[in-house]
Amino acid sequence: MVRKPPKAYDGHALGRDDPMWQCYVKESTKHDGDMVEAWNKNMDVLLVFAALFSAVVTAFLIESYKNLKPDAAYITAASVSRMVELVESMASGQPPSNTTMKIPSLDDFQPADSDIAINTLWFCSLTLSMTVALVSMLVKQWGEGYLYGRHFTIVPYYVQARTRQARYNQLGRWKVRYVMRALHMMMHAALGLFLWGLIILLRSMTRGSMLWTSVATVVICVFGFYLFATLVPLVCHFSPYHTPLSFRRIWSFITRITVRVAYFLVNRVFPPSEHLRALPTPGEAWSKKPAAHEMAEWEISTRVTPDNLTAQVIIWLTSYARDSSSVDMGIRAIAGARAGPEFWDHLIQTDLVVLVAQRFTSFFKGTLEQPDKVIPNSNDAGLMQVALCSQALTKIARHSRVPIIPPPSSQSGVMPGLEVIVLPDDQLSTVQYGLLQLSESTDNMVAASGLCGVSAWSSMGRKLCQCDKERKPLLQDLVKFLEDRSFLEDGSAAISGNLLNALVESLNFEVSYMTWELKDKDLARELKSPRWR
Repeated sequence: MVRKPPKAYDGHALGRDDPMWQCYVKESTKHDGDMVEAWNKNMDVLLVFAALFSAVVTAFLIESYKNLKPDAAYITAASVSRMVELVESMASGQPPSNTTMKIPSLDDFQPADSDIAINTLWFCSLTLSMTVALVSMLVKQWGEGYLYGRHFTIVPYYVQARTRQARYNQLGRWKVRYVMRALHMMMHAALGLFLWGLIILLRSMTRGSMLWTSVATVVICVFGFYLFATLVPLVCHFSPYHTPLSFRRIWSFITRITVRVAYFLVNRVFPPSEHLRALPTPGEAWSKKPAAHEMAEWEISTRVTPDNLTAQVIIWLTSYARDSSSVDMGIRAIAGARAGPEFWDHLIQTDLVVLVAQRFTSFFKGTLEQPDKVIPNSNDAGLMQVALCSQALTKIARHSRVPIIPPPSSQSGVMPGLEVIVLPDDQLSTVQYGLLQLSESTDNMVAASGLCGVSAWSSMGRKLCQCDKERKPLLQDLVKFLEDRSFLEDGSAAISGNLLNALVESLNFEVSYMTWELKDKDLARELKSPRWR
């Protein structure tokens, strides 16, 4: 897409009527809309989970709370049982038994320690869950107020822009994002407290040893996975696993403090020597590891030199982009790429080669039966894209370490298990035909793209298509094209520096091939001479 230049403005820069204010309001509205929408989705998930979780905890609390006060039904049953025994002893004339169960007193009641612990944990869990639900609703209100509270109908754009920026600054100053992160941490803590209380409940059961062991095993596994997801981002670049506790700076601080405290305590028991005192504190080295991973991620993200990650970006763009222009942009990047073997080894894959070949051959569909069809000049936007596809195919053929072959037959001699890229015969023929057609164009850029493509694909062991058996050697065409200096002039006839380098590279390849061919002919002629018979 061609960028349009900004509209001319002759007024006072940054004045009330500067178009910059309107542009700011337009862009900030899109940004804020996406941001608040993400907030709402996040808070909706928390609200639903907090509501369901609170209902579950409440159901458990209704039963467990009964253990914190005397059981009136039990006292009544014990009293009735005692009265029955007294009546029976009076009727039989025998004294009451000393082993009779003692009637419990309301004043002597003391809840068990396990019951106190269980209810404490579960009440704390319920409180945290309800707090999360409340603050989640507040965050949704804050987002709506931030988004719609600055929409004016008559106020000038510069007032809207300044008001929005002031409110946006306050979002960062008052750490609203950290509040939302804290909500996730509180919800996780509530779940952890509930599971802790559940284990204590099952452990306190006299006949629940098997049940307690099973539940404890599940809880330990869940906690282990949670700990794993928390610690992995601290040691792994771009880890998809993380939790609200996966803050590298916080863990660096905690590690530094923990190691220094341990180092201090050990020194109190075993005083170090003068040599050991001169060494750096162990906590400093350990605390720098999370920060080092963060710096490594930043270095990987900002690297300009094309590498395997850049190749994967292009593969994803050409494979999953919904817009055809985005796919063309990826092909353009391949055509102009100047990178090392690492980039090309990761880039050249079967799916990508097939895709570029399909994009290239789609322009020539229906023209195989018209060998005399004239290729238009580069003013045609479609032809420009075909030329870029041709340049991309040239780069692929030059740098591919994997042979690109037609479907092997039983007599093809291709070794089983050999890594190859297979293209259909008709597609190979169309690619070869298209490259030849481009090389005969009257436009310098198009012709240069075709010549480079023919040279690259011929270097992979292919013969030219049958429709052009009487074609002059490619080396002569390259020399003739380079002798014409029109492509060095400014204007529509000029070609890019990358394409000129590709032409020179193709010329070197063709000279090398011709030299080897002459050597092979001389060797064959020498072997047929009488001296070797």
